[in-house]
This record gives sequence, C-alpha cells and structure tokens, in this order.
Amino acid sequence: MRRHLKHIKHINMAVIFVLLASLLQPGLRVHAAIPELPAPEYGNVIDLRKTELAQGAMYTWMDLQK
Repeated sequence: MRRHLKHIKHINMAVIFVLLASLLQPGLRVHAAIPELPAPEYGNVIDLRKTELAQGAMYTWMDLQK
C-alpha cells in the first residue's frame, strides 16, 4: 500500500511539472520567432510582436519611436 502511494506521488509531480512547462513554452516560442528589429523610414521600432491568427494569417504589432 505504501509503495503504491509513492508511485502516485511521483506521477502527480510529473503532471505538475508538465503543466508548468506548458505555461512557459508559448513565451519562449515568441522570443525565438522574432528576428532583429527592422528600421522603417517612418521611425525606429522599439518593440515588434507577431502572432498567427489563423493558418497563413499573421498579425504584426510594432511600437515606434519618432
């Protein structure tokens, strides 16, 4: 019985670890997908974020400084 409880405790710890890792993963992917900031003619890009709204449809947000 006691050995069975230890086994369940290890499984619970593994599930908690996987859930926490899945919370952190999207943020890591966003930073890896952003190339160096472009320099458009109408200002300096301070921050650039892109996300895929649907397959093939990208949304780009830029914070510019004049």
